Parts: sequence; C-alpha cells; structure tokens
Amino acid sequence: MCRKHFNEHRDKLSADIYNVSDLRDNLLQELQIASNRASKSSSTGTALQLSKQIDEWKTKTIECVSQAAKAAHASVERLFSRKLEYDQVQQKVDQLTKECKEQQESESFVETDIDRWMKQLKQLKSDLNR
Repeated sequence: MCRKHFNEHRDKLSADIYNVSDLRDNLLQELQIASNRASKSSSTGTALQLSKQIDEWKTKTIECVSQAAKAAHASVERLFSRKLEYDQVQQKVDQLTKECKEQQESESFVETDIDRWMKQLKQLKSDLNR
C-alpha cells in the first residue's frame, strides 16, 4: 500500500472513530435524560400515589365483578325458579288434558266441567304470565 492510500485510509478510520464517538455521546445523553425521568417519576411519593391508584382500581374492579356475579346468580335463581313454576303449570295442564280427554271419550262431561276447565286454564295462563 502506498503512502497516499495509507493516509486516506487512516483519515477514513479517523472519521469513522469520530462517528462512533459521536454516536456514543448521543446515546449517553439519551440515557442520562431517560435516567433523570425515571428517577423523577420513581420518587417515593409518586410510587406510592401510583400504587394507591392501582389498589383503588383493583378494589373497584373487584366490586364490579362481584356485582355482576350477584346479578348473574339472581338471574339463574329466577330462571330456575320460573322453570319450576313452568313445570308445575305443565303438570297441571297435562292433568287437565287427561281429565278432559277421558271425560270427552266417555261423554260424561257437563257444563260445570267445561266451566271448571276454562277457569283452571285461565288461572294457569295467568300463573304463566306473571
């Protein structure tokens, strides 16, 4: 390698090392800024305040979930309670149907039977709709 190329190569290396040094300085400056921000935001007061906010959020969230669970329990209870009522109404309708068919087949029904069945059906319908 001739002296001219050697000097050009050294000049390029010097410029490159300057770029490395400049990049390092920029990184150190950014690191210092970030570190200062972190130390300011992690002061004891701020940390306690954030921790308190997290605890409040946790408490509110638990309360909301608890209320939703209570509402779901109530809905399930109402649903199953109504299911039992529906089953009872169904049994009464089945019984009335059986009685009505038997009376119809034997032709042993009278007006009072029809009135009683109508009254029972209206009552069952009322029970169903409440």
